[in-house]
Amino acid sequence: MKVKVMGFSVIPKIRSSSVCLFSVRACHELPHGPSCIYVGPLHTATQETLEALYSQARDAYYSGDPLILDDMFDRVELKLKWYGSKSVVKYPRCSIRRHSTYADADEDLSMAIALAGLWSLFLALGCSACVWPIYYTVSTAYQKAFDSGLSYDSPASVLGLLFVVNSIIFMTLGLAIGYPVASASGASRSVEE
Repeated sequence: MKVKVMGFSVIPKIRSSSVCLFSVRACHELPHGPSCIYVGPLHTATQETLEALYSQARDAYYSGDPLILDDMFDRVELKLKWYGSKSVVKYPRCSIRRHSTYADADEDLSMAIALAGLWSLFLALGCSACVWPIYYTVSTAYQKAFDSGLSYDSPASVLGLLFVVNSIIFMTLGLAIGYPVASASGASRSVEE
């Protein structure tokens, strides 16, 4: 016979002397929350207890059952950094004193060639944005100048003059926009090499 009392399962046991004794055991049907190391207030906690809490909370977080809130975890991590603990160092580790770094990256030649081709395309577009307006303006200006004989008496020639001025403005803007694009793509290409 089982009797539930305040979340516990109580099983009465009867002895031969008819004295009723109770054995109490925890009920397995109730959900139990996660438990962690008690450290007390953070400002009085020792480095060892904080490291134990940090490693337990980190392992529990990676397993999918976080023990403490993110804010509390960050405060523990900051306190351990203040202590200079090695348990909060992130990978890859880099020593400024020894100038040594550890990495597992490999050179990818096909990706380097693809990036070089892409930046070459950017360089070509930037150069064409710079050269094409110059070519168009110069060819239009000289063609109209030689064809019209430099006479600007008629309204059609005034309109032609406006087209030439428009072409010069277009060339200036093309140069102002195209040169920075071309130089930026060339500079970034030299950085990659």
